[in-house]
Amino acid sequence: NGAMADNNYQVKSAYYYRDIMRKFSNAIIHISNLEKVLGSLVELIVDAFGANKVIIFLWDIGSNKYLPCSSFGFAKRFLNRMAFQEKDSLIKWLKENNQLLKISNLPDSISWSEGRNLKKEIDLVGANIVLPLNGREGLLGFIGIGKKVTGEDFSREDLEILLTVSLYGAIAIENAFLYQRVSLQKEYIQNVLDNIPSGVISINNEGMITTINKIAERVLNIKAEEVLEESV
Repeated sequence: NGAMADNNYQVKSAYYYRDIMRKFSNAIIHISNLEKVLGSLVELIVDAFGANKVIIFLWDIGSNKYLPCSSFGFAKRFLNRMAFQEKDSLIKWLKENNQLLKISNLPDSISWSEGRNLKKEIDLVGANIVLPLNGREGLLGFIGIGKKVTGEDFSREDLEILLTVSLYGAIAIENAFLYQRVSLQKEYIQNVLDNIPSGVISINNEGMITTINKIAERVLNIKAEEVLEESV
């Protein structure tokens, strides 16, 4: 009976893992849209793990702070008051250790004073677990997760899967940031081209039209959407 129970658990655990990974793959389909990536990650954690609260903080260049960008289970007025700086204990610890942090089971290496500061800051976001979101250039942000609505603790398997989610989630977020930058650059270039008093068409190494300004559209009597990404 014990062996059968273990086999049933392994089958359930394997199915559970595959189901979460399937949901996760759906969560990062919208890789070009940061808001959708974040929303999908929050939804995945809430649905798959039954979390009562989830919040994602990302680094904001304008304010030089980590600000809440997507959440579940938080009042909006509460979110407006939340921010973390690089000097804060939580941010320092995540940067130095790049590990999952569970408030009920802090590592032995943490001193009493550091542990007190970490618990205080983690309590501010109503989290039980904190997952780092690390990119190629450092800490992009972090995910704070509350408790399970069932009252159960997060199992070892749960924590391992959550770490996987945070690793690939960071990749999706970084790619979305990159897409945003490229889009802004394209928009800037297009604005410059549209204000040049001559017709301009650019072509890549493969002979595909990549940009065309309004003067060129008018002179050639064509529309940009008809020729972009088309061969000359």
